[in-house]
Amino acid sequence: MRLQEALELLSGYEREALRQRRGIKLDPRKRLDDVEQTARALVAETDLRHSRLPAEVRHLLQRLVAANGLLSGASMEPAARPLLDLGIAYTAAQLARKKVSGGASKADASGHRLTAGSLLLPSAFLVQVPVGESEDPRCLRACLSMVDAEIIGPMAQQVMNKPVAITGAMALQEVWETLAVPGYLEQIIRELPVAEARLLDGIERYGGEVDTQELLALDQAPGLYRTQSGIAVPKRGAPYALQRKGLLFQLGVERFVMPTEVVRIVGAARQAERVAKRAEIEAAVRDEDYVPQRARHAKDPSLTAVAALCLLRHWGVALRPDVGVARAAMRRASERLNESEETVTLLVTLARAAGLGRMVTPNSNLGIGGDVVTDVGPLLWKTYQQGGAWDETRIEPEVLRSGLVARGTAVVQPARLVLLDALEAVAREKWATPEAVRAYAQTDPRYTALVKLHERAIRERPDVFYGTIDDAWNRMMLRTMPVLGALDVAEDGSAVRLSGRMSRDRDRGSERPPTPASVYRHDLNVSGRTRLVSVIELADVCELERVNFDSAPGVLVFAVGASALAHSREVQHTPEFVEARLKSVGLHGPYPPVVRELLSGIGVAGDATMIALAGVIMVEDPEIREALRADATFRKMLVELDAGDLFLVRADADIAKLQARIGRHGLQWVEKAPESVRPSELPPGDADTSRVVKVPPPAKLPSVEEDTGSQAAPSRARRLRGA
Repeated sequence: MRLQEALELLSGYEREALRQRRGIKLDPRKRLDDVEQTARALVAETDLRHSRLPAEVRHLLQRLVAANGLLSGASMEPAARPLLDLGIAYTAAQLARKKVSGGASKADASGHRLTAGSLLLPSAFLVQVPVGESEDPRCLRACLSMVDAEIIGPMAQQVMNKPVAITGAMALQEVWETLAVPGYLEQIIRELPVAEARLLDGIERYGGEVDTQELLALDQAPGLYRTQSGIAVPKRGAPYALQRKGLLFQLGVERFVMPTEVVRIVGAARQAERVAKRAEIEAAVRDEDYVPQRARHAKDPSLTAVAALCLLRHWGVALRPDVGVARAAMRRASERLNESEETVTLLVTLARAAGLGRMVTPNSNLGIGGDVVTDVGPLLWKTYQQGGAWDETRIEPEVLRSGLVARGTAVVQPARLVLLDALEAVAREKWATPEAVRAYAQTDPRYTALVKLHERAIRERPDVFYGTIDDAWNRMMLRTMPVLGALDVAEDGSAVRLSGRMSRDRDRGSERPPTPASVYRHDLNVSGRTRLVSVIELADVCELERVNFDSAPGVLVFAVGASALAHSREVQHTPEFVEARLKSVGLHGPYPPVVRELLSGIGVAGDATMIALAGVIMVEDPEIREALRADATFRKMLVELDAGDLFLVRADADIAKLQARIGRHGLQWVEKAPESVRPSELPPGDADTSRVVKVPPPAKLPSVEEDTGSQAAPSRARRLRGA
């Protein structure tokens, strides 16, 4: 939906309130009506490409993009409020008021079916949202969001077939609304001139992406010229004509990309080329028996992924949308779950790309509706297929550690689609060797283009990419897809088979009712059919111990014993808070003894008093200690607590006066630093400023006979007491 259409559906009062919030003033001298002026001002004042919106708001924008601008049930989320206040997004209640003939609203009549709680993002802002992890970096919308500003005007004029007086995002809105019409791309590609069709076909054979030299070589037209940045494409001929029609985009200096939608249409005519070769490979697989003696059957990754998220939330490890996964936390989680570090990192990375990373943040109210734990596996598989969050062609497969341009130039997305097509044809219902799957994938017309693109990526960044496309396919079949529950693999890696577990688990989980939680000794068993948000929030109280796959659909085991009690006391949970978390996973009274102990033990057991001290005095001689305790002036500078043989000096004591009182008893003042403590043993930011004063005993006095000769003197202790 265009932004003007959304504003027109608002009432006059709502438009005026929006203009006041954004500081927009209408110009009565212009011919444009208030709707058009408001739309242009909103777009001029909003740049989503370089915005500093909160992470939750940016993630909601990514979800709106994935839903093509219309997301059901998102209008009540907290992240939607800033978008509504700024006039970037609109709710179904705002847009469903005006009716047309027949009783339908204008929004419904335009093709947008608005349901209760829907949130709509107009096209003027849809084309500005940056490319996300879960989005194809070569799709048409992504190309429009990264297009150069110089080509926007000519592109809008060519696509609209008339002069346009708008630029920027407003012009891109018109281009998007036209190109997104079903059947439009097929029509303009069918009507292309011979030179442009030949060039488009050649680019598709290269994989849909070429550099400047390859583009000009395919064009076979003179007129190239050089600039300071390299070889430039002239603004005439077939390359520039394709850019104006929205079929080819220049992203960066040396990169020309065809959108995925265009590649799919242009390459459809070559599907018949691979039928003969593929028939031979299919026949060979059917005739041979590759059933392995031992195999690792795929298991649902939902439990492992949710368990890792629970551990991260319990440990307070945040998943930021712009920073890679913390390796130390992944290593610790892999040890707890008895999985490899790569497996846990893969699942957490895909979960973050799918939007589950925000659930790791405590007090997050952005749960995903009524989804259960077993729905996470299909969601991760869908994210893996569509997006580029995990790239097996790279040395470091977690692509969030790479830049946006580097992510877009990867070849993993088309390579993954080619491999999945081969698996569907060869290993759908029976076992096949990885060699047979790769041979079948090599007959795909896209294989030559994949090899060229991957070789170019290695030349440009040899420290990022490695190996060949076949190596990447091996990693997908033997390491990544089995973790995601898509492939069964032989123990020796000699055969693979599609498992189809994703669709079966989703159907089974949606039909059966949720199983309530149960307690056995000190373990809280939570079923995989429990609501996802409830399980993640339970990690605020209990720490996950292990995952049990013995019974379908699996069980998450949490510890509700002493560790849960200590953690709840540490973060100062209330009994009502803990009980609400337990009830949300289906645990209701009467509670077992361990749960009753947890709820009753959370209350305050007593006070821990902290008293500031200036130092501690240690006197070895017991007689002198008794004399010091008898000194009233000395006692006023001490803390009145029984510390045994030690004297606790008040924080406001006069140290000079204290030294004088010590000296009167014949003692020497010696300061001693406390024993060093490792930083890990102290709370952050705390420094030990206490002083330990050790007072050694005085030197031995001469005997009574030597000192006085004839008269016996009182003992030294008595003289000190008299003093």
